Amino acid sequence: MGDERLPEVVVVPAYPVVANERRDVRFELRRVESGDAVGIAFTTLEKLIEQLGRFQPWIVMKSDHFCQLLAAVPVTTIALDPHIVDSATQWSSEVVDALMEVNDVGV
Repeated sequence: MGDERLPEVVVVPAYPVVANERRDVRFELRRVESGDAVGIAFTTLEKLIEQLGRFQPWIVMKSDHFCQLLAAVPVTTIALDPHIVDSATQWSSEVVDALMEVNDVGV
């Protein structure tokens, strides 16, 4: 899935998860009309905020690493700077605070 059109680094909607004393990151995926899951990534933080809101958790990572992690799911397509028209989860400060409390994640 090494997509040549992806920049070296992308901003990815993701949030922390702690389970069995292990810290991990969960990437947010979207479903397309065919029902297939696609990864989403943005070229800038501003573009992510424009589409998903200012409380959307995110990480910055190298594109090739993001592709490798998604391939294990398996997800074979990444939408770059997508226009989100579905009822995407809208994060709020309260939801982020609750997530951090449940996962005992410090900032």
